[in-house]
Amino acid sequence: MYPLEDLDRIRHQMFNSFMEPFPVRQIGVLPSPGWTWWPPVDIRETDGEVIVSAELPGIDPKDLDITVNEDSLVLRGQTTAEQERTDRGYRLRERRYGSFHRSIPFPSQVKPDEAKANYRDGV
Repeated sequence: MYPLEDLDRIRHQMFNSFMEPFPVRQIGVLPSPGWTWWPPVDIRETDGEVIVSAELPGIDPKDLDITVNEDSLVLRGQTTAEQERTDRGYRLRERRYGSFHRSIPFPSQVKPDEAKANYRDGV
């Protein structure tokens, strides 16, 4: 952990809240039921392609819905936490659980019928 990690995390949350249609409550150490989250993504544009990589560790592909429109990619899904027990001894839980919905605008229009997706090692 580096000294400015918390500040960097908050900066990312503030930036991402402007990119989402509805701000998401993410400040805090322990997520509570009903909080939502979204997966971080990388977007690259090459000659003729827009490539989106999303971090989705622990997501079962059958729990993931991907919709490609001409101007955006929509990711919806859900991840479930292991049944929480008091004897687990958690001191900190930062991994997010629950449903997510993220709409990612493309830098240019795409052809949805030519879109491809693959899922390997949580990405």
